[in-house]
Amino acid sequence: MIKYRVFLVVSPTAVTSPNFKLKGIAGSTGRLDVIARSIIAALKTKNGIRGDTEFWGLLEGPPNPPILIKVIGSEVGYIPCSEIEVIKNLRNIMKGECIKGYILEKKGFKEVVKELMSRVSSLYYLRENGRKMSEETFRHERVGFILGSHVDLPPNYEEYLISLGVEKVSLSSMSYLTSQCIVIVHRILDRIHYLHRTLTPP
Repeated sequence: MIKYRVFLVVSPTAVTSPNFKLKGIAGSTGRLDVIARSIIAALKTKNGIRGDTEFWGLLEGPPNPPILIKVIGSEVGYIPCSEIEVIKNLRNIMKGECIKGYILEKKGFKEVVKELMSRVSSLYYLRENGRKMSEETFRHERVGFILGSHVDLPPNYEEYLISLGVEKVSLSSMSYLTSQCIVIVHRILDRIHYLHRTLTPP
């Protein structure tokens, strides 16, 4: 049964300063909107917040990269439905304000991946040309996933993941939005959770 999930989304363009306008956020923030949608997809449900899930967003755009923003499902008090409201939270975090469940750290890709590997039993890199992912893929209770944003990870990042033995898995040969990938992965893991619960003797 999957008890802990982490989604790491890497954005090479998302801004690393709170000095941006909320109008035209896709262009003015280096696609911070992708991070916002992914936070909502990772943590928000119709019944509340996923307490078993964390979202990590690695922002590598100008002017002060890298920034890692973590949103901890078991600690955060509220996840808005609106991308704009989530982006306001991200901007406030960058300004140094405290928001329950949000953490900002200065860490680069390699350091973040090593930390993530220490937190989970299995780590996967989602990519169209990876091995087809299914329910049988998951044999551990603590799983992590690395995803690109609106662009793929740089080749040197992929090479680093390969050197660490991180498995590349695919949801489909089709390209999905990052937030859609997160929703699909949740559905697969929820199904595993449900089957384990119904098949396990009381």
